[in-house]
Amino acid sequence: MSRLLATLANSGLVVNHLGFARALQRLPALSWLLRLRLSPEILVKLNELPSDEESGLLYAAAVSRMRTGTVVKAVDPDRNALTDECVLRLVRGEGLARICDVGASDGSASLRLLKELPDVEVRLFDRFTFFLICRRPLGCEILNADGEPVYRRVGPFLFYVYGQRAPRERRVGCGRVEIRNPLLRPLNARVEPLDVFAGTAGVRFQLIKCCNLLNDDYFSGETLISGVENLLRQLEENGYLVIGQNNPSYRQGEAFLVLKRVASGTRLVEARNDHKLLALLRRERPEFFRSGP
Repeated sequence: MSRLLATLANSGLVVNHLGFARALQRLPALSWLLRLRLSPEILVKLNELPSDEESGLLYAAAVSRMRTGTVVKAVDPDRNALTDECVLRLVRGEGLARICDVGASDGSASLRLLKELPDVEVRLFDRFTFFLICRRPLGCEILNADGEPVYRRVGPFLFYVYGQRAPRERRVGCGRVEIRNPLLRPLNARVEPLDVFAGTAGVRFQLIKCCNLLNDDYFSGETLISGVENLLRQLEENGYLVIGQNNPSYRQGEAFLVLKRVASGTRLVEARNDHKLLALLRRERPEFFRSGP
């Protein structure tokens, strides 16, 4: 019963029209008041938009209304302002040359780093870089990049149906639609696939930024610790892991912490506005908080 109620709560009429997407961008409450939804099908149209500021903002607003499973793809070009200032200070102050942004979604929240660090290698990663659109009788089924069903459209009705992995035969003939903000094109940037909790980029970085992903609204404490440790393994010695989160409960609406990988282990070197992850790390990884080189 709870599963059915959750599905109904995330369901509504789908209007995959750019004009409607613009209306929701201006008046987001419309989607809740009128039970109206966008679906990943609109990415086909969004991916044809020009690379201008208006199109980039529309793209980010539309993607913010899409889910990939337990995670919501909420994005905003300016949402990580404090964290980005910290990253820019570290990169410029220490002359870092190779950094990355993980959990980058459509890439719009990485634009500031890409623009202000033209001589630095900045790579973007996300676990879900595309959807699969599978035509079905009376509508379509939409799978995430892991092959798991997340939406089902029957006529004009859209249902959020996240569940078990779809059998491989159900993916045959599905069309792949990329998630990439048009503002990335002039910067020759793309979002590469990476599972923060188990994947590897195949190279170590001098700094990793991770915002709004290591979040206890999405994952258990054990999973969050595994994500932090997996990212730390992908740092060079003396490299930095900068973890940020937006939440109205934080002072200034944002918090971040900075972990540094050193020869003797990992150390917390900076924290601002008491990120919720700090309590978990103090309990599970107290060695991060000891003074030392």
